[in-house]
Amino acid sequence: MLEDLEKFLKEIITKFEELAVPIMSFLDGHWQSRITEYISAHDLFDEGHVRNARAAGIDLVAEETPAPEWVKLLFGL
Repeated sequence: MLEDLEKFLKEIITKFEELAVPIMSFLDGHWQSRITEYISAHDLFDEGHVRNARAAGIDLVAEETPAPEWVKLLFGL
C-alpha cells in the first residue's frame, strides 16, 4: 500500500508541474478529483476491517465527522 501511495504522490506532483497552474487552482481542480478517486478506491473501512481490528485487540468505532469549515469553503462542500 505504501508503494501505491508513493506512486500516487509522484503522479500528483508530475501533474502539478505539467499543468503549471496556481496551487489553489490545482487543488480545486485536478487534486480534488484524484484524491477523491484515490480515497474511494483505497477505503478499507468495512465490516471485515472492523472484525480484523477487533481480533487484533483494536476497537474501532465508525462515525461521521463533519468536514471543517475551511475544507467546505475550499472545496465547495
